Amino acid sequence: MSGTDRELVAAGLILRRMTPRGPVWLLLRATKHGEWGFPKGHQDPGETLVQTALRETVEETGIALVAIDGPAFELHYVVPNGRQKRTVYFPACTATSAITLSHEHDTGAWFNAANVLDRLPYPKLKATFNASRKILAANAESAKGAKIPAAGRGKSAGNRKGKPVAKKPAKKTAKKTAKKAAKPQRATSAGRTAKPAPTRTPRTRTRGR
Repeated sequence: MSGTDRELVAAGLILRRMTPRGPVWLLLRATKHGEWGFPKGHQDPGETLVQTALRETVEETGIALVAIDGPAFELHYVVPNGRQKRTVYFPACTATSAITLSHEHDTGAWFNAANVLDRLPYPKLKATFNASRKILAANAESAKGAKIPAAGRGKSAGNRKGKPVAKKPAKKTAKKTAKKAAKPQRATSAGRTAKPAPTRTPRTRTRGR
């Protein structure tokens, strides 16, 4: 396979950050053709796909502090010159909002999901974005179910109602004590007098003589 026929490989990030109104994603508009897209670029020799995605994001946006938090998504398509191209996107998050653009883009901004879908130019890219959102939503649901309950209210083995097991013996003891207190004939503690046993008068036999 000649150099001109070899598949092109690129990588980028589907980068988002959280706001009080929910997640927003970063889109850049290319200076050359005016299309919106995620930060991405061609792979350099010796780089892994993750390294390419991180480097290109720094070069195109100035954002270096990111965390990849999802599986990779691959797109395969043919570029205008007829060559095959494979682009790999990694979902990632950041707390950085400021953008420093390179000469490759004339503008960039953070958009909610609906506005991202309005601006992405290709159906495959929109489908990739939606797939990443579904995984994000699934992870969020899993995180909710895995929350550790507050101390004293957690569920323990043999107690599915989440009530503290340590209190149960105390309740039983209190009930037994109450029952004992309700039966004075059995009380022998200080301050109480046991019920006296009945006395019998001895009989005297007399012999008549």
